[in-house]
Amino acid sequence: MNEFIYYSSITQTQRRCRVYVSKGPLSHRPKLLIFILHGIGGDENEWLRFGNPAAILDDLVASGILPPLAAVFPNGRACVNDAAPDNPFEPSAIEGFARFGDELLNDLVPLAHKTFGIEPFPCNRMLCGLSMGGGQTLNIGLSNPGFFSGIAAFSPAPNTDVAYALAIGKKRLSGDDCIAQGEPPGKSQGESQGRSIGWPKTWLCCGLSDELLHVTRNAEQALKDACVPAKTEYIEGGHDWNVWTYGLRSSLEFFFKEII
Repeated sequence: MNEFIYYSSITQTQRRCRVYVSKGPLSHRPKLLIFILHGIGGDENEWLRFGNPAAILDDLVASGILPPLAAVFPNGRACVNDAAPDNPFEPSAIEGFARFGDELLNDLVPLAHKTFGIEPFPCNRMLCGLSMGGGQTLNIGLSNPGFFSGIAAFSPAPNTDVAYALAIGKKRLSGDDCIAQGEPPGKSQGESQGRSIGWPKTWLCCGLSDELLHVTRNAEQALKDACVPAKTEYIEGGHDWNVWTYGLRSSLEFFFKEII
């Protein structure tokens, strides 16, 4: 995993994230960009320390389920001092999580596309996260329809506000403020460019013994009430890495099969 530095217009500082790039010859340059968010007490290294995402992504690419890709692991706490505080619920830290969406969309995503040579179409980027990062994923993805082709939340935390995000997203859709779709990876340009993809493909999962299970159930119901298609899986487990690593692998398999 390499370090990746970018300038944040939100904090007006240089911020760092970690990046995985799938192995292969130059002809196998990345075609897919995935942003993977951490939980409330984590940082850009949390997934690397506990989730072994490189092994999951290596396997999905090697088996042909996913194309060559770049995965970005940002620090979702958009603060000048973005280290996890002793009290992760400290107001300034929570505010940093809320502010991260603008930084992601306006600063990190465009630079990542340029740096890794991935065509800047919504169909080429996905967003997912665990717990606090799962809530961020739903809030950001649903309030900005057409920006990501797929979003996935693993055990989303109480920062999740699907109803509010959907309300913002609907206003943008009705105002034609939805980003145009390009071609799925491997398709020729011009075939579908200009169509709006609307709501992203949405995938949720949660452990049946998770104390935050109600957040996923509420999100699932809000999506259903709004007639926004989503897939939800409930599996054995709690608020833990077995659920989250399952979520990463399964959601990416689902996204790529659905989009392609």
